[in-house]
Amino acid sequence: MRRSILLDFVGVACLCLAVGCATVGGGSLERLLPAPGFAEGWAMDGPVSYYGPDTVFDYINGEAELYFPYGFEAVVTATYVHHGDADDTVTADVYAMGSPFDAFGIYSNYRYPGVDPVPVGAGAHGDAYQLMFYQDRYFVRLSASGDPEENGPALMACAQAIAEALPGDGGTPAELDLMQFDGVVPRSQKYIGESLLGYAFFPKGLIGEVNLDDRPVRAFVVFETSSDAAAEALERYVAYLEEEGGNPSATLTAAGEAIVANDPMYKGVIALQAGKHLIGVIGLADPARGAPILERLAARVQARSQRPLR
Repeated sequence: MRRSILLDFVGVACLCLAVGCATVGGGSLERLLPAPGFAEGWAMDGPVSYYGPDTVFDYINGEAELYFPYGFEAVVTATYVHHGDADDTVTADVYAMGSPFDAFGIYSNYRYPGVDPVPVGAGAHGDAYQLMFYQDRYFVRLSASGDPEENGPALMACAQAIAEALPGDGGTPAELDLMQFDGVVPRSQKYIGESLLGYAFFPKGLIGEVNLDDRPVRAFVVFETSSDAAAEALERYVAYLEEEGGNPSATLTAAGEAIVANDPMYKGVIALQAGKHLIGVIGLADPARGAPILERLAARVQARSQRPLR
């Protein structure tokens, strides 16, 4: 008995040395992948592969840089085949990110408004060939080949098996409360982990589509570390607008004094500082028309002012 236990331990140790082991909840990350399979007739084909920050380029070279602003730690991946048929497969990737909000962030980069939700994890969408979801601080990406009519059930079965192994209860990150108010287009919210709107002076933040006069505009929240940092970000934005001929000027709203301008990239904009956040609305034909949206956004920030976000 002791020899058997020792051999089992050595086997696990050798597997960890071969593929690398990222620990999670006292266990290894690869244990989140269902083994030997996730449904009748499905079996793992070959060993689990592991990629960390130094090797992830070998797996997703064209996309790897997208993951780093979200605290990427590691990804494990495995391929499953149906009754040994190499043309009928499901590939499962589980990414460990920095936090639940980071997991949402990377997931939101692949989601688009109007996509049909899938009931797994904290948020999911998919079709006959791929399914993506996030839960706790993990982002899961599944892809399938084979008969499209069979793919859907297989992807869902694999997703459910992984979700059951993941920590967390499927709840969404508290930060998303900021972008939950009347007029926000469902599933349009994105968390950008670096250079929101493409501006270096906006380090990170949320953005989402909001309906205004039967057309979408975009509301945003910049996350800063302090009120002083938020004030400095606004000053840098105003300086940029002045340099680019955006003609920024002050206007009074119910949320406080805001600036209105014509952003060279995003048309009309209205923005103001709200504590350690900078909030605004872009894509406006008339910047002043964004004031009601700005006020709703400011109310959400105020409601959460007693609970630090990041």
